[in-house]
Amino acid sequence: MSEFQSGKREGYIYGYIFLSGNKGLVLDEGSNEYPIELAELLINGEFVLMENLTVDLLRRKNLYGSKARIKESFTS
Repeated sequence: MSEFQSGKREGYIYGYIFLSGNKGLVLDEGSNEYPIELAELLINGEFVLMENLTVDLLRRKNLYGSKARIKESFTS
């Protein structure tokens, strides 16, 4: 896999998962933040769908701040 880059392409939004003030858990794409409950996280070079995301779950699995993507259609 090539170097990870945030942004929109091929029907997905790529970014990093963080906790954002009043928005809660978000995918941070750089200029935009998208509230999320599910995302595909980049784990060992593969995107893995994870649902019911919480900060506690991500921290327990050492995935907080992970590279991730969501489908653009999920943001409508």
